[in-house]
Parts: sequence; structure tokens; C-alpha cells
Amino acid sequence: RHALEVDGSCVLHPQELQAGSTAVIVVRNLLNSWIAIFALRALGVNTITAESLLQMRQLGMQGSAYVIVDSSEKEGGADRSQMAPGQRLIDMSQVPSTLPEAAWAELAGPCGGHILYTSGTTGQFKKVFYEGDKSERVCDHVADRFELTQDTVFHALFFPLYSAAGYFYPAATWRKGGCVVLDQTADAIRRALAYDITMLFASPNILMEIVHEAVVPPERQGTFTICVTGGFLSARLAQRIRDSMTRRIKYYYGATECIDILRSDVENEDELHWLEPAGWRTMQILRPDGGDCAVGEEGELAVRLTDIDCGAYLGDPATSASVFRDGRFHPGDMAIRREDGRIRIAGRVSEVLNVDGRKIAVGPVEERLQRILG
Repeated sequence: RHALEVDGSCVLHPQELQAGSTAVIVVRNLLNSWIAIFALRALGVNTITAESLLQMRQLGMQGSAYVIVDSSEKEGGADRSQMAPGQRLIDMSQVPSTLPEAAWAELAGPCGGHILYTSGTTGQFKKVFYEGDKSERVCDHVADRFELTQDTVFHALFFPLYSAAGYFYPAATWRKGGCVVLDQTADAIRRALAYDITMLFASPNILMEIVHEAVVPPERQGTFTICVTGGFLSARLAQRIRDSMTRRIKYYYGATECIDILRSDVENEDELHWLEPAGWRTMQILRPDGGDCAVGEEGELAVRLTDIDCGAYLGDPATSASVFRDGRFHPGDMAIRREDGRIRIAGRVSEVLNVDGRKIAVGPVEERLQRILG
């Protein structure tokens, strides 16, 4: 009922959209993309975002029923040749610039789902579908783990809505009644810490830019938490963050297919490498024969799937069979468990050293070289 009301009438209701169909949102403004997603999903339509009509075609989504564009895409000369016969183009240039306060009240039960995509496990884009209200249940877990509340001011930077980082963490913050900062301006990195935020989400490579470029007001130092995921956080970068920005660092390991696997509150170098498993997850470290590794023995990480995880890639049964098998998600990483239950990610399964017939993960070796070389 709150979906995209303009002058008292809903932009989407007159379109007579079919519940269960899929809409591709090609809208560059993140806030407008969010409003379109809330509105469409409230009407039972599944959503996916793309940066262009060409990317929509590359993702194999030209079979979707609707394509949502804004004025920037229309003025840029949207290439209709990328669309399939029968696809409807809907202009959302009149999207209001405010997010309805009660938007989340609509998203339960028979609402539409959302499609993310990832290249993390295979090197090629794969589509991951969180159907119905599954993403809301994921958000509840994310909110609990991140300790999100109505007082949270979460800076999501400019992460796209086809990524887990760009989708789940803002959604979880809104679900708890908090505030989200989105910044797509040219100086977003420099201004990243200028807002009165309580939490910033970034990958290690973006954090490196923030450390170099961002201006931290003295009164803001140490008042916020930095959440890191999407790659290894080096000891040197972690120390620079502690020295110049904040000592509150949370380091996460997860995947688009399987959110929130491991985490650590980083207070020393040991906690950069040895992460605590999420309490609601079951994970194994497996030998090549499928048996469980002993404590201190390297093996392949496998995570038991739950009812909020995805169990397949859309339209790719072959890859699905190799990544999702025996009720587990295999992210493709080597790992080691120590006696206290903490787990270290040791590198990709395909990137190992063979020393006298024994396979050794490269992650710890690279980390030692990093320290030696500074």
C-alpha cells in the first residue's frame, strides 16, 4: 500500500504487474533502486538489478517480464536491441526521493524475491535467488550478528544491489528501524567518515583507499565500527585503521550463497586469522575422501545449508551440483580448525603448494611473506 505513491496514486499498480514474474531494475541511483525493489516485491514481483541493458542480456535475464528504467537510462539512449520480444519497458523517472517509512511491513509471506549474483566460487557470474520472504529472514540473522538497532547509522558506501554487501546489510538496518547512508558522489571515499555513522561496511581494497584519502574529524575517531569482508585483511592495514580511525573492527567471512559463516572482533593479529563460527551454523573441514579433518589438519571447508540459504544457482545445474552437494555449501576454500573451535581460511582449494605429495594451502605462506616484506 506504500509502494511508490506519487500524488496519492501508485505508479506501479496501474501497470497490472503479474505476481511471480521478474523485473530487471536498470536504475543507477541506489535510493531509487531500493524504492523500486520494495515496491515491486510488495506486489509479488521478483527483482534483480543490472547496470545496463547490455548487462541484463549478459546475465541471461532478457526473458524477464519487465525492465524498469529511470530518466538517466532513457536519456542515455537505452539500447532496445538488448531486450527480448515481449519485455515491457517501464519508466520509473517519477520515483519519489524518499523511502516509505513502513516499507518493510509489506515484505512478508507471498512477497517477491530478489536475485543476487556472484563470481566468488567459480570466477563467472552466477545468479543466486532468495525467494519470497527468505531475504527478510536472512536480514534478521544479519541484524543479530551485527547488533543492528534503531539507533544504527550504517554507511553502505556505493555497493550495488546485486551484491550481498549492497543488499542485505542496508535491508537489515532498515528492518530494525535504523538509518542507511548511501554515497555515489565522486568524493565518496574522501567523505566516507564525515557522516555521523555508527558502522561502516567495506572490503579491504576500499578500506585501503579510505585510509589514504578519508578525512576523520577528531571528534569522530573511535566512535564507529568498521565491518570488513570480501578479502583478507592484512595486519598492517588493520593497524593503520586502529591508529587513525577506530579500534572497533569486525572481520567477516561469508558468501553471497551462504551469508555469515565466520567472524572476529579484531583486537590483535591472531584474531585476523582465526575466526569464530556463527553459532547458528554447522561447518566441517573435509579430507579429500570426504572424512572430517582432525584439529590442526588442513582440508576443504563445507557449510551445512539452512532454510535461509540458497541451494542452487539459477539456470546452472552443473555448477550447482559441484558447489551445493550433500546438503552443504562448498565455497572452495581450504581451512584449518584449532582446539578452541576457531577456524582459519587458508586459501582457495585450487591454489595449493604440493610439497612431497602433501598439499599445503598458500594463504598462511602469503601472510608470512607479507609480514617479511612489509
